[in-house]
Amino acid sequence: MLSYGAYLAFIILTDLLQKSNLGYFDDDTVKSHWSLGLGWTVYFNAWSWAIAEDIRIGAIGLLAMLTAPLGWGLFLYHIYLIWAGMTTNESSKWAEWKDDIADGLVYKRNDDALLTRQHMPNDDTEPVVDWPARSKQLVIRSSNGQPPTFTGKCDSRSDNLASTGSGVQRPHQWKQVQGLHEIENLYDLGFWGNLWGILPFR
Repeated sequence: MLSYGAYLAFIILTDLLQKSNLGYFDDDTVKSHWSLGLGWTVYFNAWSWAIAEDIRIGAIGLLAMLTAPLGWGLFLYHIYLIWAGMTTNESSKWAEWKDDIADGLVYKRNDDALLTRQHMPNDDTEPVVDWPARSKQLVIRSSNGQPPTFTGKCDSRSDNLASTGSGVQRPHQWKQVQGLHEIENLYDLGFWGNLWGILPFR
């Protein structure tokens, strides 16, 4: 709308300039465009005169032209978030993971049995969604850069690892994450899937 408003103001002021003395040659023949044969200084002075001559249209058009890039920037950023499958708040979370990965502190493990939850879904508390409700990937941030050490199994009632004894290191079961592309995003259905998910009339 801002771009369209700037465009309308441009059309109206251009018509004003075309009807002024600038729209004619010295022999009073009509120019195809009022700016023909004018230098840059006269050109910008002419626009200043047009804005001042019709101050309502000129001021609104100038405001729309200056603020339109902000609207386009927010629109493009929103398109990026749809493509990435995340919200504005989640972008900070992924930025933190990216920094930890660069520091070599993040490990992952793909294990269906470890992440199995033994309960029936409740439609009242767990509405039907288009994305996977649970991940098959366990991601851990290490405090010392070493692979996680633990024994036991995943508590089916929580996301915590239940320890059954002293920690035993099993590094072959864990893989150091090299980039964000290795971490599963449950909410990312692809650009078109994400776009369809936010449409109010679907």
